[in-house]
Amino acid sequence: MTETINNKYQTFFNRLGATLIDAIIFLPVLFLSNELFGPDPEKSIGWQIIQNGLYYAYSIIGHTLYGQTIGKKITSIKVVQNQDENKLLSFRQSFMRDSIGVAIFLLQLLILVLDYGDTEIGEQIISLSTLVWIVAEMVTMLFNNKRRSIHDYIANSVVIKTKGDTKKYGT
Repeated sequence: MTETINNKYQTFFNRLGATLIDAIIFLPVLFLSNELFGPDPEKSIGWQIIQNGLYYAYSIIGHTLYGQTIGKKITSIKVVQNQDENKLLSFRQSFMRDSIGVAIFLLQLLILVLDYGDTEIGEQIISLSTLVWIVAEMVTMLFNNKRRSIHDYIANSVVIKTKGDTKKYGT
């Protein structure tokens, strides 16, 4: 059976570009943290709280108010409600969309608080949880017509292109 996939949902490379742009935007925070917390900020609880707090505030507020972060705006994609693509996400939906990332951050914070951050097991837990999440997100995105990731299902959201060709193609 041939499925029809609307081109407006083909956002993988746009999402990847948006992620890279948003990471570049946060480089000044990284440089500032080096000045405030020393050359190993990822081991600093204060740094983790500041960095992740700023990032998740940026993401949640951007998606709630505009449907986009700066990276998504530049790459011409937007996060909207799945049932009505003319509506932006509510604050709750935006928070839910980032909830697994927040949970992984809290796990990392717990590992640092328990002083396992420098241990092999602590580093493996952090790396494995992040890797599993990224792989699960990508696999999920590949196997549905709207290219929704797990966090899109959690928030009942979908990412769409905001301009360009949106005609349908058979796959």
